[in-house]
Amino acid sequence: METLGLSAQAVKGKQNELSTLPSVLDTLAYLDVAGCIVTIDAMGTQRTVARKLVALQAQYVLALKGNQDTLFEDVQEMFDDASRRLFADTALLGVSTWDDPSAG
Repeated sequence: METLGLSAQAVKGKQNELSTLPSVLDTLAYLDVAGCIVTIDAMGTQRTVARKLVALQAQYVLALKGNQDTLFEDVQEMFDDASRRLFADTALLGVSTWDDPSAG
């Protein structure tokens, strides 16, 4: 398995991170990322980013934090519902998730 790491230039403040993300996505357009897994931190969890990755035929993992309005709650509800249906006929006592307290 091959791995490629890309990074934008260092910026001051979280708001400036958003300004560098388009250049990183544009760089991906020059590479053949079809079928590759692209990961981006929670700052990049945006519809425009997902659309660009879909257009590039890349697989993607976008981080999700609790401060993203109702999206976090919607996703949690989706997983809770899927867990209930998947394990409805089993003796499973529960499903848990782990939150990294150092992630802030």
